[in-house]
Amino acid sequence: MKNIFKYLLRTPFSINLSRNLKHYYALKYKQTNKFKYFLLASKYKGKQLNQTMKLIDRNYSHLLNLKVDDNYINETSKIYVIWLQGEDKMTSLSKFCYQSILKNSGDKEVKLVTLDNLKEFNISLPDFIFKNLKNGKLSYTNVADLIRIMLLARHKGIYMDLTIYLFKQIDESLFDLPYVSINSNRIFKNPYNLANFDTMNFGQVYFLGGTSPRLYKLVEIVMLDYIKKHHKLPFYEFLYYVIEYFYLNDENIRNKINQLPTNNSDCEILSNYLDENDVINYSSKINDDTFFIKLSNKASYSNDFNKIIEMIDNKL
Repeated sequence: MKNIFKYLLRTPFSINLSRNLKHYYALKYKQTNKFKYFLLASKYKGKQLNQTMKLIDRNYSHLLNLKVDDNYINETSKIYVIWLQGEDKMTSLSKFCYQSILKNSGDKEVKLVTLDNLKEFNISLPDFIFKNLKNGKLSYTNVADLIRIMLLARHKGIYMDLTIYLFKQIDESLFDLPYVSINSNRIFKNPYNLANFDTMNFGQVYFLGGTSPRLYKLVEIVMLDYIKKHHKLPFYEFLYYVIEYFYLNDENIRNKINQLPTNNSDCEILSNYLDENDVINYSSKINDDTFFIKLSNKASYSNDFNKIIEMIDNKL
Protein backbone atom coordinates (compact mmCIF):
# COMPACT_ATOMS: atom_id res chain seq x y z
CA MET A 1 0.00 0.00 0.00
CA LYS A 2 2.86 2.37 0.76
CA ASN A 3 4.14 2.14 -2.83
CA ILE A 4 0.67 2.76 -4.25
CA PHE A 5 0.36 5.94 -2.18
CA LYS A 6 3.67 7.19 -3.59
CA TYR A 7 2.19 7.00 -7.08
CA LEU A 8 -1.16 8.51 -6.05
CA LEU A 9 0.41 11.45 -4.26
CA ARG A 10 2.55 12.60 -7.17
CA THR A 11 -0.19 15.00 -8.24
CA PRO A 12 -3.70 16.02 -7.13
CA PHE A 13 -5.16 15.89 -10.65
CA SER A 14 -7.42 12.89 -11.30
CA ILE A 15 -6.07 12.45 -14.82
CA ASN A 16 -2.61 11.86 -13.41
CA LEU A 17 -3.90 9.68 -10.59
CA SER A 18 -5.21 7.35 -13.26
CA ARG A 19 -1.93 7.53 -15.12
CA ASN A 20 0.11 6.78 -12.01
CA LEU A 21 -2.05 3.79 -11.12
CA LYS A 22 -1.70 2.51 -14.67
CA HIS A 23 2.09 2.78 -14.48
CA TYR A 24 2.18 1.24 -11.01
CA TYR A 25 0.19 -1.85 -11.95
CA ALA A 26 2.04 -2.24 -15.27
CA LEU A 27 5.32 -2.14 -13.34
CA LYS A 28 4.00 -4.71 -10.87
CA TYR A 29 3.09 -6.93 -13.83
CA LYS A 30 6.60 -6.60 -15.20
CA GLN A 31 8.09 -7.49 -11.81
CA THR A 32 5.73 -10.34 -10.86
CA ASN A 33 4.22 -11.51 -14.18
CA LYS A 34 0.83 -11.75 -12.43
CA PHE A 35 -2.04 -11.33 -14.86
CA LYS A 36 -4.18 -9.42 -12.33
CA TYR A 37 -1.78 -6.47 -12.53
CA PHE A 38 -2.06 -6.50 -16.33
CA LEU A 39 -5.86 -6.25 -16.02
CA LEU A 40 -5.65 -3.46 -13.44
CA ALA A 41 -3.20 -1.47 -15.57
CA SER A 42 -5.43 -1.91 -18.62
CA LYS A 43 -8.41 -0.64 -16.62
CA TYR A 44 -6.63 2.57 -15.62
CA LYS A 45 -5.20 3.00 -19.11
CA GLY A 46 -8.75 3.22 -20.45
CA LYS A 47 -9.72 5.61 -17.66
CA GLN A 48 -6.80 7.91 -18.50
CA LEU A 49 -7.73 7.91 -22.18
CA ASN A 50 -11.34 8.83 -21.44
CA GLN A 51 -10.41 11.59 -18.98
CA THR A 52 -7.84 13.10 -21.33
CA MET A 53 -10.23 13.11 -24.28
CA LYS A 54 -12.85 14.85 -22.15
CA LEU A 55 -10.29 17.46 -21.06
CA ILE A 56 -9.27 18.17 -24.67
CA ASP A 57 -12.88 18.27 -25.87
CA ARG A 58 -13.93 20.62 -23.08
CA ASN A 59 -11.17 23.11 -23.80
CA TYR A 60 -10.39 22.76 -27.50
CA SER A 61 -13.42 21.40 -29.38
CA HIS A 62 -13.89 24.86 -30.95
CA LEU A 63 -10.74 24.22 -32.99
CA LEU A 64 -12.62 21.62 -35.03
CA ASN A 65 -14.35 24.51 -36.82
CA LEU A 66 -11.26 26.68 -37.15
CA LYS A 67 -10.33 27.60 -40.72
CA VAL A 68 -6.60 27.19 -41.29
CA ASP A 69 -4.56 27.11 -44.47
CA ASP A 70 -3.95 23.48 -45.34
CA ASN A 71 -1.10 24.11 -47.75
CA TYR A 72 2.63 24.58 -47.40
CA ILE A 73 4.64 27.23 -49.16
CA ASN A 74 5.96 25.69 -52.36
CA GLU A 75 9.04 23.80 -51.19
CA THR A 76 10.61 20.41 -51.63
CA SER A 77 10.10 17.75 -48.98
CA LYS A 78 12.96 17.25 -46.55
CA ILE A 79 13.82 14.93 -43.69
CA TYR A 80 13.92 16.68 -40.31
CA VAL A 81 15.62 15.54 -37.11
CA ILE A 82 15.86 17.34 -33.77
CA TRP A 83 18.55 17.47 -31.12
CA LEU A 84 18.06 20.67 -29.19
CA GLN A 85 21.55 20.90 -27.74
CA GLY A 86 23.25 20.32 -31.11
CA GLU A 87 25.09 17.45 -32.76
CA ASP A 88 28.03 17.60 -30.34
CA LYS A 89 25.70 16.77 -27.43
CA MET A 90 24.06 13.74 -29.04
CA THR A 91 24.23 10.41 -27.27
CA SER A 92 26.27 7.70 -28.97
CA LEU A 93 23.03 5.98 -29.99
CA SER A 94 21.58 9.15 -31.51
CA LYS A 95 24.80 9.83 -33.44
CA PHE A 96 24.60 6.27 -34.75
CA CYS A 97 20.98 6.85 -35.85
CA TYR A 98 21.76 10.30 -37.32
CA GLN A 99 24.50 8.84 -39.50
CA SER A 100 22.15 6.10 -40.71
CA ILE A 101 19.59 8.73 -41.75
CA LEU A 102 22.23 10.78 -43.58
CA LYS A 103 23.48 7.63 -45.33
CA ASN A 104 20.04 6.50 -46.52
CA SER A 105 18.35 9.84 -47.21
CA GLY A 106 18.57 9.43 -51.00
CA ASP A 107 17.94 12.74 -52.73
CA LYS A 108 16.21 14.23 -49.66
CA GLU A 109 18.05 16.90 -47.70
CA VAL A 110 18.40 16.13 -43.99
CA LYS A 111 17.97 19.14 -41.69
CA LEU A 112 19.10 19.06 -38.07
CA VAL A 113 17.00 21.36 -35.86
CA THR A 114 18.51 22.78 -32.65
CA LEU A 115 17.63 25.56 -30.23
CA ASP A 116 20.22 27.72 -31.98
CA ASN A 117 18.78 27.49 -35.51
CA LEU A 118 15.01 27.64 -34.92
CA LYS A 119 14.71 30.92 -36.85
CA GLU A 120 15.97 29.13 -39.96
CA PHE A 121 12.74 27.10 -39.80
CA ASN A 122 10.47 30.06 -39.01
CA ILE A 123 9.97 28.82 -35.45
CA SER A 124 9.80 31.28 -32.58
CA LEU A 125 9.21 29.80 -29.15
CA PRO A 126 7.30 32.04 -26.70
CA ASP A 127 9.18 33.24 -23.64
CA PHE A 128 7.04 31.09 -21.34
CA ILE A 129 8.46 27.96 -22.99
CA PHE A 130 12.03 28.92 -22.10
CA LYS A 131 10.93 30.03 -18.61
CA ASN A 132 9.29 26.68 -17.88
CA LEU A 133 12.21 24.80 -19.42
CA LYS A 134 14.60 26.68 -17.15
CA ASN A 135 12.56 26.11 -13.98
CA GLY A 136 12.15 22.41 -14.74
CA LYS A 137 8.41 22.33 -15.36
CA LEU A 138 9.13 21.41 -18.98
CA SER A 139 11.77 18.91 -20.04
CA TYR A 140 13.87 19.00 -23.20
CA THR A 141 11.74 16.07 -24.38
CA ASN A 142 8.58 18.15 -23.94
CA VAL A 143 10.09 21.04 -25.89
CA ALA A 144 11.34 18.71 -28.65
CA ASP A 145 7.80 17.30 -28.95
CA LEU A 146 6.44 20.81 -29.35
CA ILE A 147 9.10 21.80 -31.88
CA ARG A 148 8.45 18.75 -34.09
CA ILE A 149 4.80 19.82 -34.32
CA MET A 150 5.68 23.46 -35.00
CA LEU A 151 8.16 22.29 -37.63
CA LEU A 152 5.59 20.16 -39.47
CA ALA A 153 3.04 22.97 -39.25
CA ARG A 154 5.44 25.06 -41.35
CA HIS A 155 7.44 22.67 -43.54
CA LYS A 156 6.63 19.78 -45.84
CA GLY A 157 8.50 16.55 -45.30
CA ILE A 158 9.04 13.86 -42.68
CA TYR A 159 10.27 14.19 -39.11
CA MET A 160 12.29 11.29 -37.66
CA ASP A 161 13.41 10.75 -34.08
CA LEU A 162 17.12 10.32 -33.55
CA THR A 163 16.35 6.91 -32.07
CA ILE A 164 15.49 5.59 -35.53
CA TYR A 165 18.04 3.43 -37.32
CA LEU A 166 17.31 3.86 -41.03
CA PHE A 167 18.75 0.85 -42.86
CA LYS A 168 17.36 1.63 -46.32
CA GLN A 169 15.77 4.58 -48.09
CA ILE A 170 12.30 5.76 -47.12
CA ASP A 171 9.61 4.67 -49.58
CA GLU A 172 9.46 7.66 -51.95
CA SER A 173 5.67 7.48 -52.26
CA LEU A 174 5.28 8.41 -48.58
CA PHE A 175 6.54 11.93 -49.27
CA ASP A 176 3.48 12.57 -51.48
CA LEU A 177 0.88 11.56 -48.88
CA PRO A 178 -1.16 14.13 -46.90
CA TYR A 179 -0.21 12.37 -43.66
CA VAL A 180 2.78 10.19 -42.84
CA SER A 181 3.53 7.94 -39.88
CA ILE A 182 3.99 4.23 -39.36
CA ASN A 183 1.03 1.96 -40.03
CA SER A 184 1.54 -1.46 -38.52
CA ASN A 185 -0.69 -4.15 -37.10
CA ARG A 186 2.37 -6.17 -36.17
CA ILE A 187 4.24 -3.91 -33.80
CA PHE A 188 5.63 -6.11 -31.07
CA LYS A 189 4.30 -5.13 -27.66
CA ASN A 190 4.96 -7.24 -24.61
CA PRO A 191 2.17 -7.37 -21.98
CA TYR A 192 3.91 -4.67 -19.92
CA ASN A 193 3.80 -2.25 -22.85
CA LEU A 194 0.26 -3.27 -23.77
CA ALA A 195 -0.85 -2.44 -20.24
CA ASN A 196 1.19 0.75 -19.97
CA PHE A 197 0.77 2.43 -23.36
CA ASP A 198 -2.28 3.19 -25.46
CA THR A 199 -2.67 2.05 -29.07
CA MET A 200 -3.42 5.05 -31.26
CA ASN A 201 -4.99 5.20 -34.72
CA PHE A 202 -2.56 7.71 -36.16
CA GLY A 203 0.69 5.75 -35.84
CA GLN A 204 3.59 7.06 -33.77
CA VAL A 205 5.02 10.52 -33.10
CA TYR A 206 8.63 9.41 -33.69
CA PHE A 207 7.91 9.27 -37.45
CA LEU A 208 5.57 12.04 -38.65
CA GLY A 209 5.00 14.23 -41.68
CA GLY A 210 2.96 14.74 -44.82
CA THR A 211 1.83 17.33 -47.32
CA SER A 212 -1.09 18.62 -45.21
CA PRO A 213 -0.23 20.91 -42.28
CA ARG A 214 -3.72 21.43 -40.79
CA LEU A 215 -3.44 18.70 -38.15
CA TYR A 216 -0.09 20.02 -36.97
CA LYS A 217 -1.34 23.61 -36.83
CA LEU A 218 -4.24 22.58 -34.59
CA VAL A 219 -2.03 20.46 -32.34
CA GLU A 220 0.41 23.37 -32.01
CA ILE A 221 -2.41 25.64 -30.80
CA VAL A 222 -3.46 23.09 -28.16
CA MET A 223 0.04 22.45 -26.84
CA LEU A 224 1.06 26.09 -26.65
CA ASP A 225 -2.20 27.10 -24.97
CA TYR A 226 -2.04 24.29 -22.44
CA ILE A 227 1.56 25.08 -21.49
CA LYS A 228 0.79 28.80 -21.25
CA LYS A 229 -2.07 28.14 -18.81
CA HIS A 230 -0.54 25.29 -16.80
CA HIS A 231 3.23 25.86 -17.28
CA LYS A 232 3.73 22.20 -18.14
CA LEU A 233 2.15 19.25 -19.93
CA PRO A 234 -0.07 16.91 -17.87
CA PHE A 235 1.98 13.82 -18.78
CA TYR A 236 4.50 12.65 -21.36
CA GLU A 237 2.00 11.06 -23.77
CA PHE A 238 -0.23 14.16 -23.99
CA LEU A 239 0.86 14.80 -27.59
CA TYR A 240 -0.40 11.35 -28.57
CA TYR A 241 -3.82 12.06 -27.09
CA VAL A 242 -4.14 15.44 -28.82
CA ILE A 243 -3.43 13.93 -32.24
CA GLU A 244 -5.81 11.05 -31.50
CA TYR A 245 -8.51 13.56 -30.50
CA PHE A 246 -8.38 15.26 -33.89
CA TYR A 247 -8.33 11.90 -35.64
CA LEU A 248 -11.50 10.83 -33.86
CA ASN A 249 -13.35 14.14 -34.19
CA ASP A 250 -12.27 15.71 -37.49
CA GLU A 251 -13.47 13.80 -40.55
CA ASN A 252 -11.06 15.55 -42.93
CA ILE A 253 -8.04 14.71 -40.78
CA ARG A 254 -9.28 11.16 -40.22
CA ASN A 255 -9.69 10.57 -43.96
CA LYS A 256 -6.14 11.75 -44.62
CA ILE A 257 -4.67 9.55 -41.91
CA ASN A 258 -6.67 6.58 -43.18
CA GLN A 259 -4.98 6.90 -46.58
CA LEU A 260 -1.72 5.83 -45.01
CA PRO A 261 -0.59 2.47 -46.42
CA THR A 262 0.94 -0.24 -44.27
CA ASN A 263 4.58 0.57 -43.61
CA ASN A 264 7.27 -0.32 -41.07
CA SER A 265 5.31 -3.28 -39.75
CA ASP A 266 8.34 -4.48 -37.80
CA CYS A 267 9.97 -1.19 -36.83
CA GLU A 268 9.54 -1.88 -33.09
CA ILE A 269 10.18 -5.58 -33.26
CA LEU A 270 13.57 -5.21 -31.54
CA SER A 271 12.44 -2.80 -28.84
CA ASN A 272 12.42 -5.51 -26.19
CA TYR A 273 15.40 -7.47 -27.56
CA LEU A 274 18.37 -5.19 -27.63
CA ASP A 275 20.82 -6.62 -25.23
CA GLU A 276 23.78 -8.36 -26.81
CA ASN A 277 22.54 -11.96 -26.55
CA ASP A 278 18.99 -11.23 -27.71
CA VAL A 279 20.27 -9.36 -30.76
CA ILE A 280 22.36 -12.35 -31.77
CA ASN A 281 19.58 -14.88 -31.09
CA TYR A 282 16.65 -12.98 -32.56
CA SER A 283 15.18 -15.23 -35.25
CA SER A 284 12.22 -13.52 -36.99
CA LYS A 285 12.51 -12.01 -40.44
CA ILE A 286 11.86 -8.28 -40.92
CA ASN A 287 8.94 -7.51 -43.21
CA ASP A 288 9.78 -5.96 -46.58
CA ASP A 289 7.72 -2.84 -45.84
CA THR A 290 10.04 -1.95 -42.94
CA PHE A 291 12.88 0.47 -43.63
CA PHE A 292 13.81 1.55 -40.11
CA ILE A 293 14.17 0.10 -36.63
CA LYS A 294 13.08 2.07 -33.56
CA LEU A 295 15.69 2.07 -30.79
CA SER A 296 15.78 3.88 -27.45
CA ASN A 297 18.24 5.98 -25.50
CA LYS A 298 16.64 4.61 -22.32
CA ALA A 299 17.47 0.98 -23.05
CA SER A 300 20.64 -0.72 -21.88
CA TYR A 301 22.18 -1.55 -25.24
CA SER A 302 25.58 -2.92 -25.99
CA ASN A 303 27.85 -0.16 -27.28
CA ASP A 304 28.74 -2.41 -30.19
CA PHE A 305 26.17 -1.13 -32.69
CA ASN A 306 27.74 -3.37 -35.34
CA LYS A 307 25.84 -6.25 -33.72
CA ILE A 308 22.58 -4.42 -34.38
CA ILE A 309 23.56 -3.77 -37.99
CA GLU A 310 24.64 -7.38 -38.48
CA MET A 311 21.40 -8.70 -36.95
CA ILE A 312 19.24 -6.45 -39.18
CA ASP A 313 21.17 -7.43 -42.29
CA ASN A 314 20.69 -11.09 -41.45
CA LYS A 315 16.93 -10.73 -40.96
CA LEU A 316 16.12 -8.87 -44.20
